[in-house]
Amino acid sequence: MELKPEDITQAVCKKCAACCHAVLAVDGDLRNLEFMEKVFGQRMEVTWRGLCGCGCGSLKYRGRVKEACPALVKSESGYECRDYENRPAWCREFNCATWALVTGHAESDYTKLAAQAMLESRVA
Repeated sequence: MELKPEDITQAVCKKCAACCHAVLAVDGDLRNLEFMEKVFGQRMEVTWRGLCGCGCGSLKYRGRVKEACPALVKSESGYECRDYENRPAWCREFNCATWALVTGHAESDYTKLAAQAMLESRVA
């Protein structure tokens, strides 16, 4: 089942929450690392620091965010965000169907779980 961005509703997100459970690969300029560490705290694990391979002289890092989001709690209907109204912009803006379209990963774990959650939310 191919998801469209408009398929990803709050009900689907609350049922699925795969993005809140994910181990996210992150990389970028070292200037962004302070922000990432502040947002993700102890869940942020840096696996490499060094000079960019292109020769531009930029300091880069690579890492991952491990473990489920600490604001995620299990509820009767699926999951809830303990701080939903104050969640970070990344959480507000993320849509797994849009991500799949942009990255070409139409059959990702995110979209498979979201499609399943969408079907379950229609039945309920």
